[in-house]
Amino acid sequence: MSALVLDRVTKARGRGRQAVQVLQGVSLAVEPSELVILEGPSGAGKTTLLSVAAGLLTADGGHVVLAGHRLESLSGAARRMLRSRQVGFVFQRANLLSGLDVLQNVMLAAALAGM
Repeated sequence: MSALVLDRVTKARGRGRQAVQVLQGVSLAVEPSELVILEGPSGAGKTTLLSVAAGLLTADGGHVVLAGHRLESLSGAARRMLRSRQVGFVFQRANLLSGLDVLQNVMLAAALAGM
């Protein structure tokens, strides 16, 4: 079973005349322990793709299956729980709690994931 499957995923940013179709029918499968590199120019949709794949954003169309779970069928709480156990992020901008050092931030995330 693939660790991650995107099947004809679409995602627009903005609304109405300002809407931009960022993802257009993206399909891919990532196997457990497989290394995948996304590259492209700024604004190409890399961060949007990863955000949809992890359930931070909801796809407008298509299907995302993460660790055997179809994301669109899960509640927000269930997506958060799945993400805390199955996904690791290194954000473009530091999203650390300022009152904690780096190790404490990592330990907090591990504790919240039940480790």
